[in-house]
Amino acid sequence: IRASHSGVPWAKIVWFKGAIPRHAFCLWLSFHKAHLTKDKLQNIGLIQCSLCSFGCGQQESMNHLFFECPFTKSVWSKVLEFNICPFPTACSWDSTASWALGRTKGRQFHRWMRRVGLAATVYHSWRERNSRIFRHVATSPSQVVDRIAFD
Repeated sequence: IRASHSGVPWAKIVWFKGAIPRHAFCLWLSFHKAHLTKDKLQNIGLIQCSLCSFGCGQQESMNHLFFECPFTKSVWSKVLEFNICPFPTACSWDSTASWALGRTKGRQFHRWMRRVGLAATVYHSWRERNSRIFRHVATSPSQVVDRIAFD
């Protein structure tokens, strides 16, 4: 028997009909701020250098990786263009979560597309970061955007 408890406000942004499971899981990690970014790995002594994998010279944190890095900013701007959304000037995970709560709930197609776009962008940005670290393979922002559109 499962105990009844109140859900988190972002549950329907992550888990919805038509969600790609690997994208949803990656987005779930983001809402929990559970991605093992280089700053976290450095803090626990697993790595020495926490510079961004996209080569911008900044420290890799969740906010930097997904919103401040020029590489991912370029990806976000194209994805938001697809969804006819203006690119926010100040971005962080917290502000994105607030934005998503207000603009992705509902059954309208454009709201569904925003949920899909959010999850796919987070997933493919994380995947590109891992590809650069573990496989030493780098692609351009436009190639990442193409993968997002293809999914």
